Order: sequence, then structure tokens, then C-alpha cells
Amino acid sequence: MPEPVHSAESLIARLKEIAVRTGRRNIPEHEFRKATGISTYHVARALGSYSALREAAGLKPPPNRKWNRDALLRSLRDACLKAGFIPPVSHIERFGTPCKASYYARWGDWRGTRRALREWVEVNDPGFPFLAELPEERSGPKRPPKASGATLGAPLRYGPLM
Repeated sequence: MPEPVHSAESLIARLKEIAVRTGRRNIPEHEFRKATGISTYHVARALGSYSALREAAGLKPPPNRKWNRDALLRSLRDACLKAGFIPPVSHIERFGTPCKASYYARWGDWRGTRRALREWVEVNDPGFPFLAELPEERSGPKRPPKASGATLGAPLRYGPLM
């Protein structure tokens, strides 16, 4: 059975139809796929990208949403409550949070994010049921210092390693 051929015009018409039906001017790509069953491949083949389809249909692109500190941490707290535990970073989007890149951009890594969440819930939600599972503030250096009296081998005498 041959694959259906979707023209640019038919895709534009389908997207406009969804926009009218929902009453919104911003239809995310995943909603378009779900409503039509048309894959990203077919959209890219006809118009190059979903952004090009959205532009051709005269719809607005999604807002470039910047999350502030409180909104990020509130979202993460809500995800923990919904999950019933502190989810690993690979699962946080399943519970309606922003992507891990939003957290990493602000706190460096998942451990730093969980430390920030601990500080935030101590102030804003002291009854948070998973507070004990969150890491304490780091004190001191990351690695323990070398033991005194550590010895090293003889220095290299020749060549580019010198």
C-alpha cells in the first residue's frame, strides 16, 4: 500500500482547520500530529519543517517562554507530588515540568537542581513530604584533599612531555 501524499496546500488547510476548531493561533506540532495522524516526515517533505507550515498557515509561533526561578521550582515540586517521589531527571517531563535543559541552564546539573528545590521548599512548603530525600547544601570542596605524604614517580626527562 503506497504512502499517502500530502500536498503543502492540504497540510495548510488541515492546520487552519485545527486552529479554527480549537480557537487558538498557536498549535504545537505534537497536537497537529495527534489530530491528523500526519507525521513530521510528511510535513518536512512538503514544506521543509513544521515552522514553515505554521508560517504558511498564518499562525503564531509558540512563545519563547522564560521560566523564572520560582516557577521552575514550583513546577518541580508539583511533579514530585504527582509522582509520589523525587523523579530522576530522565522522567521529569512526564510529570508536566519544563525540560531538563531549563533546570541545567540555571543550576548546572540535577544535583544542583535538587539542592535548589530543597532550599525553596524549606521556605515555601515546609511540609513537603520528600524533603529528607533532597541533598543538603554542599559544604567544603568537591573532592577530599590528597593525603599528606603522597609520592609521585620520577619526572619525565625527555621529549615533548617534559
